[in-house]
Amino acid sequence: MRVTVAEDGFNLERGGWLPSAAVAVESWGAPGNPAVLVCHALTGDAHVARHRAEDPAGWWEWLVGPGRPLDTNHFYILAINVLGGCAGSTGPSVGDRPADFPAITIGDIVRAEALALDNLGVDRVELVVGGSLGGMQALEWAAAFPERVGFAAGIGVSAGLSAMALGVNHVQLAALEWGLAHGPSAAEAALGWARMLAMLSYRSAGHLQSRFGRLRDAAEEFAVDAYLERHADKIRARFSPASYRLLADAMGRWQLDLDRYAQAAAPPPVRLLGLERDWLFPPAAVRETVSRLQAAGVDATYEELANDVGHDAFLMPVPALDAWMAHVAAEVLNRVAGAAPPKRAAPWS
Repeated sequence: MRVTVAEDGFNLERGGWLPSAAVAVESWGAPGNPAVLVCHALTGDAHVARHRAEDPAGWWEWLVGPGRPLDTNHFYILAINVLGGCAGSTGPSVGDRPADFPAITIGDIVRAEALALDNLGVDRVELVVGGSLGGMQALEWAAAFPERVGFAAGIGVSAGLSAMALGVNHVQLAALEWGLAHGPSAAEAALGWARMLAMLSYRSAGHLQSRFGRLRDAAEEFAVDAYLERHADKIRARFSPASYRLLADAMGRWQLDLDRYAQAAAPPPVRLLGLERDWLFPPAAVRETVSRLQAAGVDATYEELANDVGHDAFLMPVPALDAWMAHVAAEVLNRVAGAAPPKRAAPWS
């Protein structure tokens, strides 16, 4: 469904303005249950899981549903396509001059989500969770609306992009700016280049080496080249170059505002999961973020997921990720019920 955020204007943090705004929302479970907001990554959408057997699979299919870690028998799960996205929400058009769409921030995205939930009659979410850009949203929710959030949980996210990650982001943005300035065909080409660079940041060097090495196909092309080209083709088929530019820029500019946590009367607990071999958001940076949150008086914890993939591990059915998510979900339900926190059954790594 499409939910109106603002009918008579939506002011943006960097000085822009939208005459109106709406976002695409999907939900699972019963509205009377504790609400969970699942936030998607850079090129994600609101389709987290199937609603019917014939639906296409969602990007967290194994985590959301009856009997799964985010159990729809116990939770009311909502997911929102971000403001600026291209899967049903207000964003830059793919027509003339899409680059003219005003700049947005993670704060704008979260405010739009909050207004959408208001219009759906959801005044509190017991858990906001997501990976990467979704984790930024979770941390921003806890800072901007501490009274409306039970827990914030982020995977593969720290207080902001490192210099290396900002550099990768800059190259993607430069390609997209060039493409958008030179017409639709150039923009599509630039989107593919940006995605290929991004894919290299989402996977560890060891994972790429063990999967591809120096293998070649029948045409003597390197297997890793063909892998990157396939991902370029996939993103061109489903995503807008202007939305990618807009959201990548918002991601690069975001930084965790610890002052807002410190000023909150009761900041919500934060649960962060670092991903081994993630060089986009290195585990050390995630641990440091937890330490800074703890110093600001926040009940924050750190865990680490052992894997050889790197950043993209949060989008894969890894049993240890299921276990961590189930533990966070149990914490949420116990707190709602006024019960003691669950014991940690086993390490996730």
